[in-house]
This record gives sequence, C-alpha cells and structure tokens, in this order.
Amino acid sequence: MKKVAAANSKRLTNELSKSNKPPSDQQNLELRAGLGDLEAEFRRIVGKPFASDLPEKEIPSKAKGTWDAIRAHRFCLSPIRLITAELWQTIFQMLLEVDEGSAQDKAPTPRNPRVLATLCRVARHWRSATITHCRLWTEIPLIWIYSMKVQSFEKLKTCVRLFIARSGALPLTFTCSIYRGTWKTRQDHVREILRMLVKESHRWEEVSIRIPFDAHEELVFIRGKLPVLSKLALNIGHSFSTSKSWEVTLDYFQDAPSLREVDIDARYVFEETNPLTTKIIFKLPVSQLESYKMEAHCDELYSDLFEKQNSELRIVEVMSTRLPKLPSTPLTLSRLEKIDLRTGADGSVVLGHLESLTLPALADLEIRARFELHDDLYDRVLALIRRSGCSLTRLALDNVNMQVGVLADILSLSPKMEELDFFTTTSEALEALILDQESPSPTVPRLKKLTLRSADRDGFGVEILDGAMFMRMSKSRMAALEGTDPEVFQPLEEIRFVWHDDEMLQMQLNLFESTESESMQTADEDEEDFPFRQLATTLRTELKTKLVRYWHPRRQYFNLKLHMKLDKHMRKLEGAKLTEGDSLVLTVSVYHP
Repeated sequence: MKKVAAANSKRLTNELSKSNKPPSDQQNLELRAGLGDLEAEFRRIVGKPFASDLPEKEIPSKAKGTWDAIRAHRFCLSPIRLITAELWQTIFQMLLEVDEGSAQDKAPTPRNPRVLATLCRVARHWRSATITHCRLWTEIPLIWIYSMKVQSFEKLKTCVRLFIARSGALPLTFTCSIYRGTWKTRQDHVREILRMLVKESHRWEEVSIRIPFDAHEELVFIRGKLPVLSKLALNIGHSFSTSKSWEVTLDYFQDAPSLREVDIDARYVFEETNPLTTKIIFKLPVSQLESYKMEAHCDELYSDLFEKQNSELRIVEVMSTRLPKLPSTPLTLSRLEKIDLRTGADGSVVLGHLESLTLPALADLEIRARFELHDDLYDRVLALIRRSGCSLTRLALDNVNMQVGVLADILSLSPKMEELDFFTTTSEALEALILDQESPSPTVPRLKKLTLRSADRDGFGVEILDGAMFMRMSKSRMAALEGTDPEVFQPLEEIRFVWHDDEMLQMQLNLFESTESESMQTADEDEEDFPFRQLATTLRTELKTKLVRYWHPRRQYFNLKLHMKLDKHMRKLEGAKLTEGDSLVLTVSVYHP
C-alpha cells in the first residue's frame, strides 16, 4: 500500500513541477499527507527532523531519496503558486515603474523591452499574466531609425505591431527618432513604421518624435485625432529642399484637447537658408498649455501664449532668433514659475514686455536678448520682483551695465536663490556676494551654483578679475560654512567661469591661489609641481588643436593612438596636488558660449 501511495505521490509531484499552477484541493490533501509520511521517515533514518538548511554531508545516502521527495513536495505546496495572475500583473507593473524611477535624476529613457521578454520566458503562468496585461505594453520600445538594414526594419516592425496589439485600447507612449539620411534611402520602410503609429494616433498620450522636415507630411493624418495626447516633444530636422524663401504652417496638433506639455525644436530645418526669410508657423492649443518650450528661428506663439492669459501656465522656455511681437499690456499669471527667454529681438521690446508682467509664483528667470549696455535690465527685473511679490531660486541675466545696488536689492528679495548667472568683473559685484553669517539678513545663504561671465562684448579687451575679492567671496560660501545649520546655509557647490581669455583668467586665479598659502613655494616644491603644470599645458594644446576645434579632421575621433595618449596624460594628472589650491590642471577650454 505504501508503495502505491509513494508512486502516486511521485507522479503528482512530477506533474505539478512542469508548471506553476497551484494544486487542486484534492491534490493539496494528497501532497500534505505524503509530506507528513516522508518527514517521519526522514526523522527515523537520520535521527533528526528535516531542515532545508541541513548540510548535505550530514544526510546518509539511504536518506537521499527521501530528502529529494520532501523538497519536491514542498516545492509543489509553495505559497508562491497561490499568487493569482492579477497579483502577478500588479507586481510586474511595479517592477517596471521601479526600474524607471531608479533613474529619476537622469533624462527619461524609453522602457527596456528585455524586461518584458524575460518575464515571458520564466514560466507559462508568468507569460500568460504578462501577455494579457495591457498596461505592461503601453510604452513602445525606442524606435530609432538610423541607417538600418532591411532585416532590422522587419524586426522593428514586428516589435511595434506586437506592442500595439498587446496594449489593447490603452493610451500609448513612444519615442521615434528618424535620421534624415535613412528617410531618403529607406523611405518606404520608414513610412510603413510611421503609418503604423499614425493609425493609432487616437491612443497617443506621451509622444516624442524626431523626424526630418521632408517627412512631416506623414503626420497630416493625425489632425483632429488626438483626444488623449497630453505631452508632446517634436524635433524637426534638416530639410533637403534648397528653397530660399519658405513659410510653412504645421497645424497637426492644434486640435488636441488634453495637450498640456509641449517641447518643440525646429532650429535647424532651414540651416542653409536665410533664417530671416524662412519660418515654420506652429498652431497649438495655447490656452490650455501648462508647459511651453520652443526653439525656432521665429516663434509666433509666444505672444499668443500670454495674451490668452492661461491661468494654468507654469513653464515658458523660448529660444528664438525672432519674436514678431511681444505683449505689452498688463498681464497677471498666477502660476507661472519659470520664464527662460533667449531671443535676438530688440532689448527695449523685451524690457517693455517685462514691465507688463505680474508673476506671483515666479521662481526661475533667465533673460537674454539684443540689449544695449545702457539698458536697465536689472531695474526692470527688480521692479518685476517687487510688483509680483515673488522669490527667485534661479536668475540669469544678459550683459548690460549693472548697478551693484540694484543687484543687492534683487538678492535681498530672493533669500531662497540657489543659482545665479550674470556678467561682471567688478570687485563691487563680487563683494555684494560675500556671505556674512552674523547678518540678520545674509545675502542668498542657500546659493549653490554661481556662473560668472566675461562682460567684454567684443572679446578683444583685457579683463582683470579681482582675485582677492573672489577668494574672499568663495571662502565665505564654502569653508566658512562648516558646522552651520544646513537648513539656513548651503555651501557653494559649483563656480563656472565663461571667459573670452581662459588662460588669462587662470593666470589671475592661480596667482591668488599661490599667495593664499602665505608663503612662497620652495625651489624643491616648485620643481616637484612643474611636471603637472607642463602636462596640463600639453593636454590643453592636444585638446584644442586635435579634438575641439571645428577644423580638425573627423578621423581624429577614431584615432586610437591619440585617445591612448590623452588617456595617459589624464592618468598622470591624477597625482596633482589639488588640495593645496592648484587648480591649473582642472582648467579646460572647450567652447565659449
């Protein structure tokens, strides 16, 4: 009888081990009865109760079979088999969300399809739970079309079809990037992929599209079919057309009732033509937008954005060569938190625009335009802050003559400021930034990032930075803050210099770094330090002449010997005495904004 029961038990465990399905009530009773008999037999043979962590060397050979049978029974009775498909689907969904959230400080990236592929390969139960849960398939993997072979196109088409089918009728998220050379050579394949996406435009929710200008007409079929689109990133690349005078209107996204965030980049569409005679006119539902970002030669939506007086508008970032008009009538936007306006428009027009605004929630302000040195940009910003009653956390202003008293007033009204970017070389401006911990109202005590830009407009003047005042300011915001209340004072984390003559700037700073040591270096110390200075100079020369100048041969990117040589230099620089104040080896000039 026992042999029959043992045979039935073995057959049952073999059957259940082929899947992750939970045992039926009857099978559960049989397994538990068999497990009790096996554990009793194991105790009789070994002299101690079964334990999963029992060392294998303590198990007699005649108890091996019983040991394996107990483990098989326990595997079949594991609670994990009782998890329902719905619960597995919830777990899988959380897994994907955690994977995305782990890179929250980085730029958002499309979901990795390998995660879903792995889940489908573990077991039939998992595969079924994964395939039938539509929410797992709503984010299509990155569609990157760059010089692809026909076989790769077929794989990509299959992948897109698979995600569209398995996502059911739920809203879709995707990123599609098309290289213009591929559009020209593989147009039929690219068009087929685009039309698969366009056909599902009624399901688009968060979309990022990068296409060459010549392919934009493929989007014409989405017009009026975007009921759930909430977030749009559109990058329109170069055009193959040689037309010298173009005006193109794109109204594909005008009828999108749920659209809230827009990020459009169309700077390089007509790169080889005159930007003053070419423009793209975008039509968008500006009255409902919360975030508006635009980079183009000519932005005609900016004025509409303010004139509609959208009470939900929070972020405005514009980089445009031309702004046909700027609103000058008084406006109050209660939720606008950020204005980043960089334009080639006349500075006086921008000043008039600032004078008309009242922004109680403003925290981030950047203004750059075609200003004259005598323009009162700082006064207008101060008036804006006072009129709005706001407190800035970031401020970046263009190159105009600055009155230190006005700057001091701006800073006193912005106690929460963390980032400051302005043009100056004056000692008075640096002195205004010195942090006095004993003051009842210290100057921007939470400043973390400071950018100092050269005020020399033509780049041919000789600017002298007051290194002693700079050192006083920087030390008051770094070493002097050790042991202070972090809720009140934050140390300066980053200082950037944007200078026309970076070598002259470094010479001035290095001079004051040397005098700060209160004694000159000995001959031995100077001789010891010299190789690092020489190596830094060599490395700067190599970088400037062979990698970062626009006329360098592109083949240098693939020059393995050059990269190995630069790597060798960099490794040697790891021995520099940075803790003693020598920052020469850290100064690298790559570009001048």
